[in-house]
Amino acid sequence: YNFFSTNKLPKKYILFAMSYQPEATSYPDAGKFHDQIDTIIKIAKTIDNNTTILIKEHPMQLNLLGAFNYKNPQIRSIKNYKDLIKNKKIELLSQNFNILKAIKNAEYTLTINGTIAMQSVMNGTPALTFGHAWYVGCESIYRLKSISEIKKFLNSKKLKKVDKYKVIHYMNCLDIMSVPLSYKKFHRLIYPYSNLSKIIIKKNIKKIVRRDLKHFYNIYV
Repeated sequence: YNFFSTNKLPKKYILFAMSYQPEATSYPDAGKFHDQIDTIIKIAKTIDNNTTILIKEHPMQLNLLGAFNYKNPQIRSIKNYKDLIKNKKIELLSQNFNILKAIKNAEYTLTINGTIAMQSVMNGTPALTFGHAWYVGCESIYRLKSISEIKKFLNSKKLKKVDKYKVIHYMNCLDIMSVPLSYKKFHRLIYPYSNLSKIIIKKNIKKIVRRDLKHFYNIYV
């Protein structure tokens, strides 16, 4: 990947940020789009010749020294990257390239359901997602039902505008609705709510269960 990647941005491109695999975010959450290599190749057949698909691989996928290195070779190999760059519409972006610069200059950011979609709209670039992501419903994040729908977005001026105030409003609402808790030991090492006591965590779990049961009752009963 590092050998074939570039540090130069194309004139017109959509940024496809790949998700780490194997992981639930791709399968089952991405449904029929879980095969990212296949999805990218199909997108290339759909878009015009003046648009490039700029691929940004997930950094953990290339990390063979981490805790999950035994999983990485199961999903992607050198052949995958060679198959991608055979297509003249596809380029690989260097891992060292500033991701915010790549986002801000892109027509759209594409992801099966990565959190880069939120990072994208917060920086003024609309995002397209294929999977069942928690952030669908946020301003300028659009969920695609088919690859052919991408044409509609690339040809639209209206859908390329991002109202940042609506994005901030969505994030504020999400913050109000969120309930902090941790249920695994390692959560306390990496998350900011590590100082929560067991009593508070239990109360928050009960709060979530009551809220979801009430929501379920209002819809289905």
